[in-house]
Amino acid sequence: MKMDPCVSVWLIGTSVEELERPLGYMEEQAKLNTLIDLAESLGIALRNAPAAAGSSEHPGGALVRLKAREILFLDPTASQADQIDAVAAALRGRAELASRFLPPEIRQLIDAGQGA
Repeated sequence: MKMDPCVSVWLIGTSVEELERPLGYMEEQAKLNTLIDLAESLGIALRNAPAAAGSSEHPGGALVRLKAREILFLDPTASQADQIDAVAAALRGRAELASRFLPPEIRQLIDAGQGA
């Protein structure tokens, strides 16, 4: 295939890193925000609560059920990866999500621990 040397493409505002990412790639913060929005849409309340010093039992956060209410406590001092895991675990296995469209990366995060 012969290329015309007079034709060039300028992608304004796009970095080389962005061009090299796979199609559908989501930044960690975007994943966390999407998972949080999804949790809130299902009626899960979110609260920020730092974990106790030296606690590694629930890195990132934990889901608590009080009477008929679910509250997800996220540790703002935890890594984004741990927070993502905590929210994804809170959403795992919910029938309401089976028929709902989710971006593939989000679906994969939620489904990752099922059957384990």
